[in-house]
Amino acid sequence: MLKLFVFIISLGFVFGDTNDFDNQSRIISGTLAQAGQYPWMVAITVTRSQRTVFCGGSLISENRVLTAAHCVDGNEVRRLSLNFGGVRLGPNEDNRQTVLITEIRNTTITVHEQYNPIYMEHDIAIIRLTNNIVFNDRIQRIQLPTTANPITVSDGQLVRVSGWGMESTAANGLSDRLRWADLTVNSTSCGTHFDRDIIICAYSINGNNICDGDFGSPIVNYNSLNVGSSVLVGVASFLLGDGCGTTSPAGFTRISDTSILSWINEQLRLP
Repeated sequence: MLKLFVFIISLGFVFGDTNDFDNQSRIISGTLAQAGQYPWMVAITVTRSQRTVFCGGSLISENRVLTAAHCVDGNEVRRLSLNFGGVRLGPNEDNRQTVLITEIRNTTITVHEQYNPIYMEHDIAIIRLTNNIVFNDRIQRIQLPTTANPITVSDGQLVRVSGWGMESTAANGLSDRLRWADLTVNSTSCGTHFDRDIIICAYSINGNNICDGDFGSPIVNYNSLNVGSSVLVGVASFLLGDGCGTTSPAGFTRISDTSILSWINEQLRLP
């Protein structure tokens, strides 16, 4: 029997009580993000019929947010809360905008039709906002690759991930502050069970990596880190092996793959 040693394939961070925000927990060994450093970041709280979970996301247009499919898949989603323009989860911040979606329509969440939760293929989804977000110096969309300039990443290249995820599997809450870390792409680190054309594998020898609560968050091309030129290359999907804080690789949905990029562009063209 084929066994996939996937440590975390979850619906983001599951909230237990009102004290879930813990400023000691974070992207493993991550660096604190400054206000406006990653203006495309979206903090997404998903209320389901049985539980509430947390994921990251990317603003890709005035009214579209890209995240992981496993964060929002299924018919149990009852409410979505999305925060734009902030680096903190708790206190209010200047220029932060919050969108509450209490009526989940058929068009609110669109999951990629080829999403495979077993092998985590095409693990992306788009949340459609009813009204447009107002852009400012803290809120900007992230650029997408294009067919002419796909911005592919290969082994040995650095990518940067940002998110509010936990410090370890033993942590009892999310990070209060947005953090970032640099990872090295290594296509063989996820083994042979995953399609390398649609999944980017990346790790850090220092254990700087994603953890629960970071799923759905973006990775950007390291050569385009300036605001206005950053290009989305992947969406956090899963973590393999020994879990958070180790050298185990993480898997990210590859945005430049034709089946993924064309699907995103098709969704963006819809009214």
